[in-house]
Amino acid sequence: MRCCPCRFTHISRLTPPLDYIRLSTTVATNALLERKGRKHALLITRGFKDLLLIGNQSRPRIFDLNIRRPPPLYSTVVEIDERVTLVGYTSDPQAEEHQVVFDENGQVKRGYRGKGWDQKGDAEGPGRIVQGISGEAVRILKDPGISNQPLPIATLLTQLYIDEAAIRADLQRLYDDGYRSVAVVFAHSYTFPDHELLVGKVASSLGFEHISLSSQLLPMIKMVPRGVSATADAYLTPILRAYLDGFFSGFAQLPRVEFMSSDGGLVDASHFSGLKTILSGPAGGVVGYARTSWDEKRKTPIIGSVSLFGLFPAP
Repeated sequence: MRCCPCRFTHISRLTPPLDYIRLSTTVATNALLERKGRKHALLITRGFKDLLLIGNQSRPRIFDLNIRRPPPLYSTVVEIDERVTLVGYTSDPQAEEHQVVFDENGQVKRGYRGKGWDQKGDAEGPGRIVQGISGEAVRILKDPGISNQPLPIATLLTQLYIDEAAIRADLQRLYDDGYRSVAVVFAHSYTFPDHELLVGKVASSLGFEHISLSSQLLPMIKMVPRGVSATADAYLTPILRAYLDGFFSGFAQLPRVEFMSSDGGLVDASHFSGLKTILSGPAGGVVGYARTSWDEKRKTPIIGSVSLFGLFPAP
């Protein structure tokens, strides 16, 4: 259901003061199906521009003669010159023995000792080694935003730094082109989110209204689902926020409001985002059906067939 602020105001005048509201909505669902979300840009690690177009190579309709792939949700892509990798070979049978060892302060106690080690640094190549959130050893190849700091010559020779001004310039161009929402997706940000947080901070300082960081939305290993989730959030959340502004403006005294997410759980407004509400309306329908439309004696639903089809579509 789509409502305008005047309707909310009218409703609030007709109803007595409320203490508690639980709301599910199809605003994000409709915006996604109708492709009426907010124009946004994708900021991604340089070299991965086409990652979300390539996807994971799954082909659910491999024998169709005319496969039409839907266009991406984002309108443009900006590659950010940053790069981190994980230290060590995952196929090394002695991975635990060769891995980087950190002390209790997160400093390197012993460097990598496995395949590819050049007998010089702490890893299989140049770059500063840090401990990620997951405990993994992260090798920083390109670190945005700190090039203006005085660095030893040895560090400058073994690691590439880029200037924060380059990121700011790219974001300013997006802002001047009318973009107000961005999705940021960097490699390995699930364990090392610092670069995404830096870009998010710069974007916020320039006035972007919504910033979706994949490391905050879905901190998981695989970059493709993280990226898809971030772009969906940047596409839908601004639309959802506009809807909520209209909803809240209709109450002289705002009651406690909780919103239903796609998993059927309730969250407050601060945790309600487009990514979490794609199935908010259907989830609310299932919950309402379970509570009100079940004949306990007959063990059958009291609901129309069309509504049942909407709640439980065929596989």
